Amino acid sequence: MSERVAIIGGGKIGEALLAGLIRSGKPIKDLVVVERFEARRTELAGEYGIRVTDDVRDAAESAQIVVIAVKPDGVEDVLRELARADDSGETERITITVVAGIPTARYEAALPAGAPVIRAMPNTPMLVNEAMTAVSPGRYATDEQTATAVTLMETVGRVMVVPEKQMDAVTALSGSGPA
Repeated sequence: MSERVAIIGGGKIGEALLAGLIRSGKPIKDLVVVERFEARRTELAGEYGIRVTDDVRDAAESAQIVVIAVKPDGVEDVLRELARADDSGETERITITVVAGIPTARYEAALPAGAPVIRAMPNTPMLVNEAMTAVSPGRYATDEQTATAVTLMETVGRVMVVPEKQMDAVTALSGSGPA
């Protein structure tokens, strides 16, 4: 995995994935986080030595993998910016969402036609590198792109690929199961 990875959202889930990627030692060409709060941007940049910005479009423009890790009410704004980001890279950008409750079809409708989207639902042990993550490819995601998402999510625990129709049940278990 030598791609540029952009994580949109520097909260607990975004930071856990960031830390997992760094800890994994996997070769990543570039890692950037988008965070809207200045104090949090400063904190993440200082802690991890990476670029942190508040500009979704800038972060996504040369990224091969974009992870959306924002609260559900922030998804529409993120999708608007992603749809306008330049996608002129050598490989097709994969969008991975870890946002609960929003189906893959919603992302596919907002992004350019045919954009590969993969829905992932980690549970809270992700924060200590012990997650059980369910991954569900959207209709345009290839097996290779799904494998890339699995590799990315394995940096914070174990991963299982499931059909999207099971993701709501996974979401319910992810919230209460670890307790």
